[in-house]
Amino acid sequence: VRVPVASLQTGDGNRDEHMLETLEAGKFPFVVLKGIVRLGADHQVPTGPVTLDGEVELHGVKTPAAIPVSLLLQPDGSVRARGSFDVSLDAHGVQRPSLLFVKIEDACHIDFDLVLRGGR
Repeated sequence: VRVPVASLQTGDGNRDEHMLETLEAGKFPFVVLKGIVRLGADHQVPTGPVTLDGEVELHGVKTPAAIPVSLLLQPDGSVRARGSFDVSLDAHGVQRPSLLFVKIEDACHIDFDLVLRGGR
């Protein structure tokens, strides 16, 4: 999954603008999540809670990730994947800005809700 850094939102426009500068969105325009969910013994997509084993690429740095995901098979054959995880800014080489001389937290919390469809 590739997500444009410019599409990330914190709920505060001023903070979002500073975030784009800090993440160097012009130089590193995407956050990339790659991973594998193991199929069940019946070779079907498992439903319910599973772990996505993969990596997160942010600010040009890749780190391994084990992300809890809830999968739900939809009537049209697509799969809805929901989950959340934390990403360390330090581990991805992001210089954390200070607000009134206090650095922002290292952990960035990411929530996602995706609908996955097979290729045609």
